[in-house]
Amino acid sequence: KMLKEGNDHFEITKTPPKIDVCDRRYVFNSLPVEGEKFRSTEICPPTAQPEKLTLAYQAKQRQFDTAFAKAISELESTATPKAETEEAPPASETLARPQTPIITGTTPDAASQPEATALVQQDMPPAQKKRWWKVFGKN
Repeated sequence: KMLKEGNDHFEITKTPPKIDVCDRRYVFNSLPVEGEKFRSTEICPPTAQPEKLTLAYQAKQRQFDTAFAKAISELESTATPKAETEEAPPASETLARPQTPIITGTTPDAASQPEATALVQQDMPPAQKKRWWKVFGKN
């Protein structure tokens, strides 16, 4: 939300905002009163901001809030609970088939290692294959 404020300032002014930090949060296009400074871990000092920018930012916020509320209400009005519209699928259909091959067998052995290596490396870029072999002691 803090960064959105800075982005809104950028969209209004078409120039990157002046960014300061105080009270562990960002402050955009604000000037501290005379004699005060922004300090990241201290409470923000009293600040001033150009009136035109403040008014433009408030108008942009109202516009955003209205559009957001409208979108939420439209989403809520078109959404219906899933339980009301369809029955639960049978248990046999809820178990998805695996998309990648599974190596069968109860214990790893020398015969299954080449098959496993081929599966792991089938889509691996050459540089990654080289690193993979270094990790597992092959060149």
